[in-house]
Amino acid sequence: MTTTILKHDGIYVYDDYYRPKAILRIRELSPENPVQNIYRSRTHTDVEAVLVSKDWYDVKSPNSPLPIVVEEVADDYMGVNLSNMINLILGRPETKDLTRKIVNEGTTQLQYKTYAIIQTKKFYHDGNDVVPYEETNAVKVGGNILAYLIHPDLYAAIA
Repeated sequence: MTTTILKHDGIYVYDDYYRPKAILRIRELSPENPVQNIYRSRTHTDVEAVLVSKDWYDVKSPNSPLPIVVEEVADDYMGVNLSNMINLILGRPETKDLTRKIVNEGTTQLQYKTYAIIQTKKFYHDGNDVVPYEETNAVKVGGNILAYLIHPDLYAAIA
């Protein structure tokens, strides 16, 4: 007899995206469930960030009231840097040293900061010994956007 325990209870916290769990949570996004609200912990009631599927974002993002600056990161980067990514999206420095980085790279009054999560870093391979190496989509590996990590206010504006 096999017992399956499902984690999904609809409440996503930072720990649900730690290391290899990040890609598993991203793959849970579907046309039926394109959005995951992320909380700091189970005791917090405010949504810190929203993870949305690529298809959902592509349809809704043109409705944004402000321009969106997108930075691409790999899923393994998200797995260890989610807290920092959310701090940049929210424009919230947790330490004095992060203030300059947030001013330079984070959300401002004139634009939203958004992260595009890609499946793996883009690289090219050449499997042909006869034809010289060419940088074309036929030999591209990875670099496909799977989801976007966005500010809760941006989500509310475009949903």
